[in-house]
Amino acid sequence: MSINTKPIKNFLLTLMISVSSISTFAADNIQPSTATTTQPATTTQSSQSVTSTDRAIIPKKTQPVAPAKLQQASPNDQAPAAPVKTPPAVAPVKSATTAPVNAAPVATPIKPPQKVTPVAAPVKPPPPPPPPPPPVNNLSVTVGLRLWANEWQAWDDPYGSSAAAGSFGTANAIAVNPSLTIKYKNMFVSGGFMAPTTYNVPGSSTGETISASRREMDMSAGYYVHPQVALTLGYKRIIQTWGGTDYVWQIPAVGLSTAAPLQGTSMFIYGNAAVGYSSISTSDNTASYWGMKGGIYTTGEFGFGYSFSPSYRMTLGYKYQASPTSMESNLSTTRVNFVDYTRGFVFGNSYTF
Repeated sequence: MSINTKPIKNFLLTLMISVSSISTFAADNIQPSTATTTQPATTTQSSQSVTSTDRAIIPKKTQPVAPAKLQQASPNDQAPAAPVKTPPAVAPVKSATTAPVNAAPVATPIKPPQKVTPVAAPVKPPPPPPPPPPPVNNLSVTVGLRLWANEWQAWDDPYGSSAAAGSFGTANAIAVNPSLTIKYKNMFVSGGFMAPTTYNVPGSSTGETISASRREMDMSAGYYVHPQVALTLGYKRIIQTWGGTDYVWQIPAVGLSTAAPLQGTSMFIYGNAAVGYSSISTSDNTASYWGMKGGIYTTGEFGFGYSFSPSYRMTLGYKYQASPTSMESNLSTTRVNFVDYTRGFVFGNSYTF
């Protein structure tokens, strides 16, 4: 049977410490002579006491024995202490979510704003310059040719004066009218003429047919006050030949000319009008004899056109002109008013250089 000796060792250790304390106390209080003679006995008794005591306290059964209360030992008599095992250090556990109790709030340091350097956008190369516009042609020349299928009513007596020296019926013919226009910027000059045209005019009084011819000449200058509107100032000359006598009308006139495209097409509409006052003369002094005088001259043309290209165009319209003349009757001094009417469709084409 094994005996647990650990309590015995503890008891012996305590007893030895007590004996040592008593011996030290006696040495300090007993005289030297007495101490010399009695010291062996004391030592022997102490030794026997420890031996007998050790035997007397050995228990039959193993029981823990409480150590006796130790007296305060001297600093010089302390026994070596048993080694104490140090428990392993436990690392502190940091809590990610729980702040320490009664801990002052920790202010988050504010970072100074960082200077942001703006990043320049990539510079795109400039687009190539547009091609230069075509040179503006400030000067242009237009030539034209017109065919006028007209009806001429010569020396008509609209007032029904039976005392008139003569009144004629109507005659039809196709007149050819070449023209030329020179334009510079907003200004232009134009000229044209009506080639000599022969008419067979029936006489209203005799019933016979009389051959007569006529020719005309036009000149004008104008200015475009708007890209589609021009004002004109012109001169017109009309010559009628009856037998061997020429009757000449000279007419200064002012006018207006316009043209406008039709949206989304190559077609356009055009129109012109003029008004003036005429004077009349004859080659054989007949005008003076009959007291002939001119009157208010009017003309106008309206129609449609089609542009085949920026240079070439065709037109179709209707033209009207009236030239009044007054004269004295051969039977009285009463004046009779006659009017020459020329009207009909006109077809034209022109080309611009």
